[in-house]
Amino acid sequence: MFVSSPLFFVVSGYFFHSQRLTLSFVKQKFSRLIIPSFVYSLIHAMLSSNCKINFWLKLLYGGRAIGGVYWYSTCLFCSYILMAFIVSKYTGKMRLSIIGILCVGGQQ
Repeated sequence: MFVSSPLFFVVSGYFFHSQRLTLSFVKQKFSRLIIPSFVYSLIHAMLSSNCKINFWLKLLYGGRAIGGVYWYSTCLFCSYILMAFIVSKYTGKMRLSIIGILCVGGQQ
């Protein structure tokens, strides 16, 4: 587990193309990451017969609130949006500085 999550983020980052933060970009990432994760967790909840209202509210929130591996797609979606914002607004050394600060800050 220690290697797999960072490895998935590295591979996802490798295939990230510099795109501007537009509504179509957000819709595309939402439909490819959040909706499949939500559907899968919904099916998993139905099969495990977990009918408590608290779980369904957590399901809408997503991420680590559910537990298990569902946090990955939510985190990757937020990372894609953040990177697209940085790519759209900053260039050169400023972009690298912001990304470096985020990488160092994320190592807690």
